[in-house]
Amino acid sequence: MQEDIRVRAGSPDDAAAIVELGQREFGREDVPSVAAVTREMATWTKRRAPIIVARDGAGTFLGYAYCKPNQEGLTMRPGGQVAVLTHVAVTESARGQGVGTALVQRATKTLGMLGFTTIHAQMQESVGPWYQALGWTVHQPGEVKAWVEPHVPQDDQWHEDLPSGSFSPILIVALLERYPCLAELHVKGERPILDVVFPANGTYEKTAEAGGRALAAKIAADLTIIRRVPPALALMLAEQPGIDPIARDALRAYADEYFD
Repeated sequence: MQEDIRVRAGSPDDAAAIVELGQREFGREDVPSVAAVTREMATWTKRRAPIIVARDGAGTFLGYAYCKPNQEGLTMRPGGQVAVLTHVAVTESARGQGVGTALVQRATKTLGMLGFTTIHAQMQESVGPWYQALGWTVHQPGEVKAWVEPHVPQDDQWHEDLPSGSFSPILIVALLERYPCLAELHVKGERPILDVVFPANGTYEKTAEAGGRALAAKIAADLTIIRRVPPALALMLAEQPGIDPIARDALRAYADEYFD
């Protein structure tokens, strides 16, 4: 056990060490440049995207954790409920000494302070038991997630012709071939309006379609959910193929009531 682990928000002086370790562990395509990391550190509170660093008492770099708001496609959702723990890396000489645990615990605490209620991480199957020991729920390999959050102002950009507040997107965690296990941790506060975990279905587009069907099926099993769903999204869910006719009619009636 490392006796003197000092965990804090990263600073520009940490950027080179973060990039060197990150590119070694995850590859150049997954880790930005030193200049990009330095810029991100300067605006992390505004972006709600903390980078956590661990060093020992002598200042030796031990590892880092990289976090960001959940994305819808390529678009960040900084006002949403869900954050993503994208990277946790520990130097080889510091492994097995509690550094990774300290980084994850500080990252989850910081994300909770920033207002996120749920954190996702995608990982190799071998890492799952370690996350479970830290209190995370680890789903079966190949399972993904779809969910709907309460409306945030950013959502109005999806359909500018609709009344403000009437739409929120279906959010998807797609399957990553290198990291087939999804883990999640609920840290505090309100959960999504609606969420489902289901097997991935090939491409992102097919998985998104399967997610919509799974959400519609969950509504069919509990019609009391409907009035929490943004009405424009309710109309979209009503058109999902194979949806239970009672749920379809209830979704349409709710949406018609709002838009009439």
